[in-house]
Amino acid sequence: MENSLVIPKKRNLAWLSIVASIVVLLGVVTYAYFYINKEQQNKELGTFDDPKEALEATQKALGILSKNVNVGIVGTQYIKVYEVTKNKIFVE
Repeated sequence: MENSLVIPKKRNLAWLSIVASIVVLLGVVTYAYFYINKEQQNKELGTFDDPKEALEATQKALGILSKNVNVGIVGTQYIKVYEVTKNKIFVE
């Protein structure tokens, strides 16, 4: 009677180890797939073979940055005008 109970437990353990191995294998394959894709994408970022293309891309990026900084400077000028007006109204 005890032998009949031990055999199914061993079979369950064998199936469980097979399923666990498959899950681990799928996890490793999935990780490797996404890691390799990211490596290929990262190699393409920020590299130029032609110096003229690099210069144009840099100028474009700096132009966008300049526009955003200028918007911020205009905003601070409004704050300065507000401060002057507030000080005129509420003389401390």
